[in-house]
Amino acid sequence: MHDAETRTRLIAHALTLPVDGRAKRRQAADEQHAPMDTRCTLTRQLRKIGIERGRPRLDRFRREAARAEPSDLLVRLDEIIFNRNLRTTEGAMPEQARAELTRLLSRIDFDRRSERMDSMWQIDFNATNLVARHRGTMPVLITCPHGGVADVPGVPLPRNGREGCLFEPSRDVDTNLIAAGVAQRVLEIFGEAPYVVIAEFHRKFIDANRSRECGFEVDAAAPFYDEYHDTVRAFVDEIRADNGGLGLLFDIHGTGGIPSDPAQIFLGTARDEEDGIARLRAADLQVLARRRSLRGFLEGAGYRVSPPDPNGTEVPQFNGGFTIRTYGSSHPDGLDAMQLEITRPLRTDPLERGRLIEVLAFAFGNLASRYADSHTLSTALVSRFGAFGS
Repeated sequence: MHDAETRTRLIAHALTLPVDGRAKRRQAADEQHAPMDTRCTLTRQLRKIGIERGRPRLDRFRREAARAEPSDLLVRLDEIIFNRNLRTTEGAMPEQARAELTRLLSRIDFDRRSERMDSMWQIDFNATNLVARHRGTMPVLITCPHGGVADVPGVPLPRNGREGCLFEPSRDVDTNLIAAGVAQRVLEIFGEAPYVVIAEFHRKFIDANRSRECGFEVDAAAPFYDEYHDTVRAFVDEIRADNGGLGLLFDIHGTGGIPSDPAQIFLGTARDEEDGIARLRAADLQVLARRRSLRGFLEGAGYRVSPPDPNGTEVPQFNGGFTIRTYGSSHPDGLDAMQLEITRPLRTDPLERGRLIEVLAFAFGNLASRYADSHTLSTALVSRFGAFGS
């Protein structure tokens, strides 16, 4: 049996082969050789040159391209996309090359609805007490406490919050779509789904990213709040039990941004208080600075990420809320947890949201194989601190 990282390489390599080349796919699997970044690089380059036609799955892209005329279409696409000599000093593509690439791409059907129908799997969500959840297999949990729109029966409005509690009634628009979309793309790309918990109730009734004392004021809200956190805790415990105590949690939020920081995505780990990724930092002090870190994947896709210094001080209002501080690895029963605050344009524009979903899906899946696998992480710990017990 191959480990998760090897399987990912094999799948990525298989996607670069012709559709009818089944024997070659089997041979590639036997040889265990795979360029992992093929699809990710293509996606990134298409985004950088501004092609506004959506991004297909690479297997669909290559299948359709291979059927098009002239027969060297795919070769020409690769030539244009990857040839640095066609770039200006600023890294942009000259208008002539960009126009040619646009014409070539226009000959390929990029209908994402058809692509979705081709998917072998579809994530199903079950909901109880206005909490949607999916029990996955990948050691990754995606949470979304502020994207819901539903009214909560028996909870009167307006809420004013309790004294001493941070109160915010507005929802994080479309973060629920991002959470569900990322989970679906992870399944399609890596062949297994993450765990997901999404609050369907509106934040103006209950705030699931607050303590029980601050999350609601009336008893009628308690079953809904408890449903959310009981589900998160059950999934955290299951992930840890199945993966030697390891796993990742990504808490999805939205922000309108702040004038003093032009970032599009703010990362928070509560590092100055209850470090949500304490276990990862013990294994790798540069866990947020590497090119294959969450920050690295986001910056590689062209996003501006805060804090600017990966080891610097996190923006106070975005440095990790109740979820990170409760379920993070600063606690012996927690996962390595990170909060993502996503600015509104990336959430509400369908094209931008689709781009972000794709990038996050690649990132979460790759990070799971790198940091949520008992063998790979224990190897990192041994290399840093020596054999356990020595």
